[in-house]
Amino acid sequence: MFEERTIGVLHKRIISTVITRMDERRAAYFGRVVDRLEQDLRTDLYPNLPILVLKETVEVLPTYLDPGIVVNHLFQFLNTDKDILTRVIHGAQYTADNTVLAPYCASFVENIIRDTLSSVDATEEDNNGRTEYHLAWPIAPDDFPYADTENEEDKD
Repeated sequence: MFEERTIGVLHKRIISTVITRMDERRAAYFGRVVDRLEQDLRTDLYPNLPILVLKETVEVLPTYLDPGIVVNHLFQFLNTDKDILTRVIHGAQYTADNTVLAPYCASFVENIIRDTLSSVDATEEDNNGRTEYHLAWPIAPDDFPYADTENEEDKD
């Protein structure tokens, strides 16, 4: 019993710095994801990998799926990519810069986004074909998919 609580505390410490930088809603959501993860017996198969992957991805993951679904996606990802992830975290480069893990987690992020979008598509059908889009402010200019050419035309 003591060992389980120690592992939980260590895991929370690994990811807590990232979660505390988030807004309240995102922090609460990913707190629930971490809580769900800690209760999952599959964490025994991968002692640190699930938390390390979450640490590298929580800032870009959408927050619309049930935390249990996110945890299931995480373990599906670990089942297929655990060997390469293990090599990365045990490599010298990871010791110097732990952000080198993030590119290897892209397929996990893509799966979460794909599942989120498929649930949005199902919701769209429920709304008689109406689509609803939400944007948050501030938008980083490089992240927004459209160029603002109005200001350039006014300069002429």
